[in-house]
Amino acid sequence: MKKDFFLTSGCVNERKGTARLKQLSRQKQYGRTKDYTDADANGLATCILDFLKFSDHFAERINNVGIPVVRHGKIEWRKSHMHRGTADLHCIVGGRAVMAEIKISGDTQSEHQKEYERQVEAAGGVYIIVSTFDEFLTWYDKFIEEVGHGK
Repeated sequence: MKKDFFLTSGCVNERKGTARLKQLSRQKQYGRTKDYTDADANGLATCILDFLKFSDHFAERINNVGIPVVRHGKIEWRKSHMHRGTADLHCIVGGRAVMAEIKISGDTQSEHQKEYERQVEAAGGVYIIVSTFDEFLTWYDKFIEEVGHGK
């Protein structure tokens, strides 16, 4: 499955993808919904996380920042125990492990992220790079068509 989609990021407001997400949101949250945008990395992550959860998949956001520790009146950062280069989102879609890296506005992978991608794929997982929610939905629809929903 080819995964390097680098399209221009932008606000999804009432585009096809967001309309689909809002419909799922209404169904799963008893009519409540919120505004979604993929104009920045946080917004895109929220779009993907909510869509996968509303579609009965598993998804979580990974924070790979060190831990602040106060020593001698100064804040020092203790190293994180996560893999360097870990993906932004760890998901299970259609019974398969999917790691999603969010890249907005020309952002590119670090060498650690490229190595992490190689390790995920070598272990049989799926690694995708996403810049817009519509792009994610295009990948998702093709992926589900290939592997099924996993239920």
